[in-house]
Amino acid sequence: FTVPSATCGGNMTLVTVNQYDFGGVGDGNLTETISYPGGSQAPRATEYLYDWQDRQISTKSGVETTLPSGFSDSNIGSPAMTGSGTFDGSSFQVSGGGAGLIANSTAVTSDQFNFLSESLSGDTTLISRVASLTSVNNNDGSQAGLMIRANSSIGSMFAAVEVTPHGGVEFLWRTSDNSSAMSSITLSVAAPVWLELQRSGNSFTASYSTDDSTWHQIGSTETISMGSSEMAGLTVSA
Repeated sequence: FTVPSATCGGNMTLVTVNQYDFGGVGDGNLTETISYPGGSQAPRATEYLYDWQDRQISTKSGVETTLPSGFSDSNIGSPAMTGSGTFDGSSFQVSGGGAGLIANSTAVTSDQFNFLSESLSGDTTLISRVASLTSVNNNDGSQAGLMIRANSSIGSMFAAVEVTPHGGVEFLWRTSDNSSAMSSITLSVAAPVWLELQRSGNSFTASYSTDDSTWHQIGSTETISMGSSEMAGLTVSA
C-alpha cells in the first residue's frame, strides 16, 4: 500500500519547529509551534492500544486523527464491533470486527469486516505487510489483508488476499454480486508476511512473501467481470 507523498497538511512529515519565550528565563512561558506541509496544524492525538482482553499493550503519541485525502474507512455488513482506521504519516493502523469473508458456503453470500480504502480505476497492484494478527476467542473469521471490491454493498463482487491466525494465507473472491465466495489457501504461512493483490483487466492474482523479495502465488488467477471503478485497500475482521 503506497503512502501518499507529504504535500499537504494531512501528512505528519515535520517541516519546522519554532519555540518562543515571551518572558524571562525559567518562567515556563514557552510556546512551541510545529508546522506541517501546507502551513497548518495536523490533527494529532495520543493513541492507546489494547488487546482483546482490554489490556493496554502500547501507547503512540502524535497519531494523526484524519486519513489522507481520498481514503475512507467503512464497516461493511454492520459488524457488532465497529472498526476504525488511522494514519500516522508513514503507515495505516486498522482495527475491526465481524465474521469476515466466509468462502465455499452456499448459506453465506455476504461479508462483515472493516475496510480502509480509496477509489481507484483500472489495473491495480496492492502490497502490504501484515505485522501480526491475533485471533479473538479462537475465531476463524479473524483476517487481515488486502481487497479490491466493486462497491460497499455486503454482497459485492471482490478479490482479496488475507492472512489467518491459524497459519495460512488465503485468496478469496466472489465472481458475481450476492453469490457464494470461493477461496484457495496456502497453509503453514503466518504473520509477519507480505501480501500482494494484482488486477489486470478482469484477471485477479494473489501472492505472498516472507521477505518482500521472493513471491509465491496463491491458487490460480481468477476472472471477475468487475467494472473499472473499484474500492481498494486494507481489510480487518475479528
